[in-house]
Amino acid sequence: MKISVNKALSHYISLSIIVLLFQALISRLLPIATYYDEFFELSLIFILLFLKKAISKENFVVLVLVLFTIALGVIGNFKSNYNLSIVPMALDAIVILKPFVAIIAMKELCNPQIVKNVYHNIKNVLELYILLAVALYIPLYFIDRSSAFSQVRFGLPSYAFIAGNPGILGINVSEIIAFLSLNDGYYSSVKGKTILIMGLFLCLATTKGPSLVFVGIFLLLIFLMGQKIRIWQIIVSIIVVLGVSQYQIKTYIKDVTSPRSLLLNTGINLAKEFFPLGTGLGTFGNQVSYDYYSPVYYKTGLAYVWGLRPQDNAMFMNDNYWPMLMAQFGYIGATIFLGIYIFFFAELNKLIDEYKLRKQIFITLYGTLMYMSLASAYLTGTIGELGFLVIGLYIALI
Repeated sequence: MKISVNKALSHYISLSIIVLLFQALISRLLPIATYYDEFFELSLIFILLFLKKAISKENFVVLVLVLFTIALGVIGNFKSNYNLSIVPMALDAIVILKPFVAIIAMKELCNPQIVKNVYHNIKNVLELYILLAVALYIPLYFIDRSSAFSQVRFGLPSYAFIAGNPGILGINVSEIIAFLSLNDGYYSSVKGKTILIMGLFLCLATTKGPSLVFVGIFLLLIFLMGQKIRIWQIIVSIIVVLGVSQYQIKTYIKDVTSPRSLLLNTGINLAKEFFPLGTGLGTFGNQVSYDYYSPVYYKTGLAYVWGLRPQDNAMFMNDNYWPMLMAQFGYIGATIFLGIYIFFFAELNKLIDEYKLRKQIFITLYGTLMYMSLASAYLTGTIGELGFLVIGLYIALI
């Protein structure tokens, strides 16, 4: 029996969403699954090349700008004379391209029918994930507190469920909330409202900044947002974000000795020192620069900071994103990336969606992912890939 290209693609995307959602858990049993997000990214590139003879002008411009920035990074490697090996340079390029490939591939490859197929393929699994996470909250507190509640913040236990980290659980739940809204009027039903309330509870139960921001902005937009978000609403949202981010501001910015603060200041200094191109790919502030331990860390003294040392298993090495972009690609590259993210937001904001709650959720998710990028490199990991994939599906649906 033959299967259509659209059905095959919808099944592949459905399977990949589930694997990405449970990647950390699957990787414990099957270590090679750790690389599924990179495999999925590369497969999307090949599918795009195979199935699409042409892509939209806007997406083409984005791809050209991203590839131009990667090229600047390569030139930066040779100019700074740091990390001239092709392997870490290539790996870093793959990692950095991840969210851009995910959203562009979904926009170009998917149509409303494919999105609906993907939705119906995995809707029940995602609903079950939220239901089980809530149902097991109290039992896990008593049975497996060391794993499910390994952290404490604001005097409260931070819930991680099976995600391994409370922050990952919160963003995953935010992405699930957005995905489930792809069905028109999903949250209008009693079941949908129950799932939404449970999802928001889980976000709060993580006690993590991005999850709290998701809940705060979402509730704000319900009352303030029309068909589009306005400048004054963005300003109010920023105020709300600052309000719920006092812990992060105090811990990561005001404390000049914290790894995040050191990475931020060092990233800015490197952008100035190696102006205008930066130090190049795989040299600063990400997993690749740790795996192929960059000499930049010895030069800047970060190699002797707890959590950033070679023996510290990259404990805090990924606790940044924009400092990494500034250091590796200079102010030019960082500005290009910022412009691309602004373009994606503008594209999302101009969509006309009769299901207004759905648009509010996706605007909130996008804002949360951008907020998350201020303190971590999750955008270049599974979370970022999954988030931008879901946003791409939404754009393709509308």
